Amino acid sequence: MCGIAGIVSHQDVIPKEQFVRSILESMNYRGPDSESLFSGPTISMGYNRLRIVGSETLLQPFRSKSQRYVIFFNGEFYNLAELEKATFGVSTNSEERIADLFEFYQHKLFEKLDGMYAIAIWDEETQILTLGRDTNGEKPLFYSFLEDTFGFRAEINGLRKYQKRPFSIDSKAFLKCMETLWVPEPETIYNEIRCIPKGSFLRFNLRNLKIEIERYADTLEFLTPNSDLEFNCEHLKSEVKSAIQSRLISDVPIGAFLSAGIDSSIVTLVASEICNSLATYSVSFEGSNTENLSTKSDFEAQEAKRFATELGLPNTEVPINPEYGQEIFWNLVKSVGQPYGVSSTIGVAAVAERANIDGIRVLLSGDGADEAFGGYNWHRSILTGMLPVHWDEKLHYYASHSCLQTLFNNEFFEENYSRPNYRQWNRDLRAVLDHDRDIYFSNEMMNKLDR
Repeated sequence: MCGIAGIVSHQDVIPKEQFVRSILESMNYRGPDSESLFSGPTISMGYNRLRIVGSETLLQPFRSKSQRYVIFFNGEFYNLAELEKATFGVSTNSEERIADLFEFYQHKLFEKLDGMYAIAIWDEETQILTLGRDTNGEKPLFYSFLEDTFGFRAEINGLRKYQKRPFSIDSKAFLKCMETLWVPEPETIYNEIRCIPKGSFLRFNLRNLKIEIERYADTLEFLTPNSDLEFNCEHLKSEVKSAIQSRLISDVPIGAFLSAGIDSSIVTLVASEICNSLATYSVSFEGSNTENLSTKSDFEAQEAKRFATELGLPNTEVPINPEYGQEIFWNLVKSVGQPYGVSSTIGVAAVAERANIDGIRVLLSGDGADEAFGGYNWHRSILTGMLPVHWDEKLHYYASHSCLQTLFNNEFFEENYSRPNYRQWNRDLRAVLDHDRDIYFSNEMMNKLDR
């Protein structure tokens, strides 16, 4: 996972290095391998490392050759070697060259990177801090700017530590969470904390205390299909294999989430053809009061084990009983830092915990395929015209306007609820897919994978 944190301020009231060190200690579980800090007169920042690539002695921060730029990051860059060779003519295949690449490309670098990352770049000359986030928003990065002090962290928890007064609840964000089960970025449940939008970078200028946010990546666009079906299929296979192969760059053991679904099965199949060894993990539920849920879970676990056996891969079934599920739930409440009601996160957390015990630090998943290929049941409903009741009033499983109204008094509801107008496009599959790729994917699916 790893994690970065920092604070920038002219004020000496806050012991910056001591504050950042306490933040890193509180999220040591994100990166237990090493901890490092960089401090100057107006800044202190650091990170916890979970080693995936590179030697144990390769420690951040990374500095550019001119020593002007200081960089911490959380995540992985999949095309760093290719980008380095195209830029400098040689490839050292070292993460520390990210600093030289930023010095060369400046903020245009974000458009060229392929990866999952949250990055902090301090310009010693201009006293400008740049925070960047990957295209899909897989790696989290939050910030707060209060009393001329700018703080950032990979988690919401901790950003409140240096403030004497309690933070206030964002009522509009709270209502959105009640509608969708999550707080949509860039808002958080607190008025005083915001999230760096996915596919964007933020610049904080310490000299004039201004914040600027710029989007570097647009939403995913639809490709015009070639009339040659065979060509399309082969091209798709090549793209999927290339994407999976790039995620296998690792100096530590790799595993995969495996259900009975098509997405995780394809990822596991392709990865198994490339990896010398690949561990797979599946979830089952014990003691469920809902017979259908228990039966479905048992079926998926059995099918996953059968598929893994056919591929010659080890499969570990992770059983979740009510007591273990509650334990995971309360751990998630503490770590996520704000309301988040997606129940499948419990299964993801259970698998991650077991894989960590087994020494597996990288887990592949099939998340994102439904958004890319129209795999959800509501996509099929649009295609067939068999739309659920009240479809004009809501989208997916989101709570309807009338349902939300019953939960709150009229004054609070009317003041804080902004009703989305789904009627304009809810029968347009492309519009729904755009929504799912831009909003649903990053806010619901990505939230599960690095929190």
